Amino acid sequence: MKKICVFLCFLALIGCKPKGKQLEQIDSDKGSDFLTFSQRVVLGERIVKRHLGARYRNPVFDSFYHSIGENDGYVCGKIQWNDARSQTTKENSYFVYVSFTGSKVASNSQPTLFENGQDWAREKYRLLCFD
Repeated sequence: MKKICVFLCFLALIGCKPKGKQLEQIDSDKGSDFLTFSQRVVLGERIVKRHLGARYRNPVFDSFYHSIGENDGYVCGKIQWNDARSQTTKENSYFVYVSFTGSKVASNSQPTLFENGQDWAREKYRLLCFD
């Protein structure tokens, strides 16, 4: 009886595993596993768009990629978007850490969006995105 209880608990734990993170992927040319910097920027912008959600309409990016290692770095830049609630156009700076495996995003941080008046975020942006 104990073995059956343990087995059922084990099955319940296996069934309760968290859903897998949706990995961003890009079709690289000629089957190459190497992504160009512009492809890495596109993947970083997709992560930011997904983070922003439906409230942020028509985002326009001015982005660049700052490499840290061979397969990781920061996608940084400015984003201009329309706020669906207040019907205003806003502009923020942002950065997001992205690590790549082949043509997929292996992991990423939460995107950080900030306004120019936020000194702590601006200093962090300067350190992470501009050596």
